[in-house]
Amino acid sequence: MLAFSAAAGHGWGLTADYLRASFAGPDWTSTGVTETTIHARTAEGELVLPALLLRTIRALPSRH
Repeated sequence: MLAFSAAAGHGWGLTADYLRASFAGPDWTSTGVTETTIHARTAEGELVLPALLLRTIRALPSRH
């Protein structure tokens, strides 16, 4: 999952801590969040967006 700001340089309220808490165990494992930057070209020029890259694995249900 990749979350990014709607406009470069603007605050957006979504934090790495929030994503980690939302994808916590026991339902999710190996959760990591990395800050990154999205570069896009538009008709008006280049757009640079701050982003968070979320990597996680859905935990398998335990079999009893």
